[in-house]
Amino acid sequence: MASSDSSLSLQVLRSNFIRVNTRAQGLSEALRIVIACVHGNITSIIFHPHLCIKDEDVNLIAKGCPHLKRLVLPCWNLISEVTMRNAIKGWTELESMTMPEFSQWPGYSDPTFIMLDIREYCKSFSTLKVMGCYPELFATTALLVFRGLKVLSLRCCKTTLQAIVSILGMRHLEDDTAFEKQSALFALAVSDIVLINM
Repeated sequence: MASSDSSLSLQVLRSNFIRVNTRAQGLSEALRIVIACVHGNITSIIFHPHLCIKDEDVNLIAKGCPHLKRLVLPCWNLISEVTMRNAIKGWTELESMTMPEFSQWPGYSDPTFIMLDIREYCKSFSTLKVMGCYPELFATTALLVFRGLKVLSLRCCKTTLQAIVSILGMRHLEDDTAFEKQSALFALAVSDIVLINM
């Protein structure tokens, strides 16, 4: 539901106050109605991790939400590379994105292109949140591409030692990430002790 802070949250797909037959209406139609009602003023959209978003939904958001600053889109398996890249080109005010791991991007020629598009078109981009896995390839790509990144969130992510080392190399990270860096160092120290004692 859109609120006064210009955000649309589809994290919880039920309401005690509004009765809508979502099966008959469909997500695309619901998005179309909400976006039309707020006249392009949505700055934040949050999708539930199990809500499958399609190309038509991303195209609708790209056209109807030109001032988007925060996008939580944890499921990309039905979104084509061309659609996502075109949408990113239009979200010039995007500051924060939650995205899935690379393996959730089937059919993408090289996921690096998505990160390069974000760097080129979204000049205020500063927060990246990853859900699922944070493998070494993702980590090294993020390190090279996102030089202006201030927050990198990997909560509930499976990762590797090399990926953690890449995070430690991101000197430009601030705020919550400083705590995550310290936690990573502590985890490395503990794992060294455990490995030595075994």
